[in-house]
Amino acid sequence: MIDPVKYSILFKQLTHYTAQELCPFHMPGHKRQTDSSRLPYGIDVTEVQGTDDLHDADGILKEAMERTAKLYGADRTWYLVGGSTAGNLAGLSAIAPKGSEVIIARNCHRSVFHAAQLRELTVHWAVPEMAEDYGMQGSMDPETIRRLLEIYPDTGAVVLTSPTYEGVVSDIRRIAAICHKKGIPLMVDEAHGAHLGFGHGFPESSVHCGADVSVQSFHKTLPSLTQTAVLHLKGNLVSPRAIGRWLDVYETSSPSYPLMVSIDAASGLMREKGDELLEEWRKRLDLFRERAAALQSLRVPGAEELSGAACFGLDPGKIIIDGRKAGLTGLELADRLRDMYGIETEMSMGSYVLAMTGMTDSEESYRKLEDALRKIDRWAEEASASHRQPELCQAEMPPEPPAFPEPGRAVFPLGEAADIPEVCRAGIGFAHSAGEVALEYVYAYPPGIPFLIPGETITEDAVRYAQWLRKAGFRLHFTESGDDSDKIQVYQS
Repeated sequence: MIDPVKYSILFKQLTHYTAQELCPFHMPGHKRQTDSSRLPYGIDVTEVQGTDDLHDADGILKEAMERTAKLYGADRTWYLVGGSTAGNLAGLSAIAPKGSEVIIARNCHRSVFHAAQLRELTVHWAVPEMAEDYGMQGSMDPETIRRLLEIYPDTGAVVLTSPTYEGVVSDIRRIAAICHKKGIPLMVDEAHGAHLGFGHGFPESSVHCGADVSVQSFHKTLPSLTQTAVLHLKGNLVSPRAIGRWLDVYETSSPSYPLMVSIDAASGLMREKGDELLEEWRKRLDLFRERAAALQSLRVPGAEELSGAACFGLDPGKIIIDGRKAGLTGLELADRLRDMYGIETEMSMGSYVLAMTGMTDSEESYRKLEDALRKIDRWAEEASASHRQPELCQAEMPPEPPAFPEPGRAVFPLGEAADIPEVCRAGIGFAHSAGEVALEYVYAYPPGIPFLIPGETITEDAVRYAQWLRKAGFRLHFTESGDDSDKIQVYQS
């Protein structure tokens, strides 16, 4: 029998990476702690008699999606093999007719922006609260949504992100009630919340709180393969036919059966052993946070510290570790955890790193992280006591993180800005671009949230925010000018 895997250089390179045995406090949620070591060629089938068709499911795939819908309390669930990106594109396209008005949270993932661009929507931005101590975007205030709906009465849909990358959740129940009072559907990008809604001290899910459409990435927090996600539908404000029609557009016509098996497997695991796994996960998290409270220079904030307008609730599975008092940027802290202690974190931003946990993390993983943080904390305390600058810092510590910039004035709608001809485009120095109209997205990845979008006036705050990111060691992504460009594409009349 032929074994194609042995001819894959990529497979060998990935095997070499995993052989380093870095401790994964990052996605995917299975943390490489499953039993499968080879690609599943045996079940990589296609749409033939007996295997069903994802785009017209009436057999085993229909049954699988119905099982998942029942588990999550949705009226209908679709399996996604293009990640939450496919779900966000299809969901927004289904709830917002071409050229209509929508309210979108400014901290949504770029896939939501792309959907608005493709559908030529008029977007009214809702800016979430800020957790200013961390330069971190927080919860969406329901009153912000209420006010925007009064200002823009022709709005046809609202789109939010909850939880955020860092695990901050919004009051979806109140926001859904505000939307439904006006007969407007609410869509929630819940990519980081596939484990929510099952109790054990984790927040409620958006489906349970009244969201009409919600999109979850199974691979982020559940033991499922990368690229797996689901779209849930609840209520009668959104047509299931419209959802299916747009999934036909955005999702491959040759979906991967191994990926769909992965979704069904994660659903089955939650159905059969979810209570047990979540209870054990929560116990380990509580013990970790109890021990982390003894740290002197490093901070591991919980829901109590972040509570208030900026944080309606917090997913305890996301561990934020702040290094500011220790004299460390987030990048420096992430580098130290990786290079000295073999721990790979999910993301660093400003002065903090994000460690993503999951139900497959072992007690040994938590102990390894605890031990590393204690040693870094002790090192920082000793450096402070001897009045010397910690030797790890490669550059001057950047100032306190600024607020995520407010949107600039929209000169062109997203869809129109994307089609500006080349003759009307020019590359200018980004540092001196305030007042010009941007013709590309700019963001740090992760988390992939644009702070500049095409068609929008570049503000001084946006330039300062970019300068702060760079000073803190982050690479900026310019979708037209290239990574970490000194120039930006702007409109030239």
